[in-house]
Amino acid sequence: SDYLICDRIWWCTPAGFARSTAAIVLCWGATYVCWALILWPLVKGYLERIPSKFLEEHSRHFFAWHVQSVTHACVCIYMALLPTWQLIGKSRLVQYSVPGEASIEYLPPILSIGKGAHIFLCYIIADCVIGRWNGLLKLDGLVHHFVFMFFSVFIMYNCFDAYLAGWLLLQEVSTVFLNFFSFFRNRLGYHHLCIKVSFLLFAATFLVFRLAAMLYIFIDFTSALVENNADFRWVAQWQLILIVAGLAAGSAMQIIWAVLISRKVMRVAASDGEGSDAGSETGYDHLSEG
Repeated sequence: SDYLICDRIWWCTPAGFARSTAAIVLCWGATYVCWALILWPLVKGYLERIPSKFLEEHSRHFFAWHVQSVTHACVCIYMALLPTWQLIGKSRLVQYSVPGEASIEYLPPILSIGKGAHIFLCYIIADCVIGRWNGLLKLDGLVHHFVFMFFSVFIMYNCFDAYLAGWLLLQEVSTVFLNFFSFFRNRLGYHHLCIKVSFLLFAATFLVFRLAAMLYIFIDFTSALVENNADFRWVAQWQLILIVAGLAAGSAMQIIWAVLISRKVMRVAASDGEGSDAGSETGYDHLSEG
């Protein structure tokens, strides 16, 4: 695969990976500073006219953290949406194997997903530092980030599973709507139409891109592994087992969250007062961290 992709992707070779990771992590730090120090003063006056019920939500860091998360989600969607679509229905040698002769026609989407996966990895590294510094990243979010770092490094180290990585990146579609809901719910109130719509869109995209997609990719990747119709020769067996276990755990987690989200969909839709606490108890809000 080296001769096929190494000169076309910035994170190839350990030195290239270290340099590009450091550079992109710093870029994410710089964008956060821009949102907090440049964009926040421009919108602060407007947001003060729709104050939150909670003092901590008036900070520049709460604002910048949400904008950063939405920016990251949009980048992931841009890098993965069309490429993943282009890989649907293709041979599992193309979808899951280390790129070889069978993948030459599909190198552009594979490379786009590979670059998106690295940008995603750099974002969660930066978010661990920023989130712990500003106090907005809680322990469960930190664990969530470390798990995704672990699997990102596995996939990138072995340079395989582009199709799997593409679907995982597309989970960020729901993050856009979750961030709007998270940022404005205590400003506009749960009775507001925008809050109802944003939460319903979040629930719908969660079901498609997190629950259904996770179950689909778990079953499809496991089938490819069991049926041996993809080339995993260069991947350590224990790493493949951990990836399957991680996908199984992720699928179980999405099912649990889906149940919790379904319980509050009707409460949010039916809410008619700002005092409603609909949705505050699900434990799913940490996904707005990325």
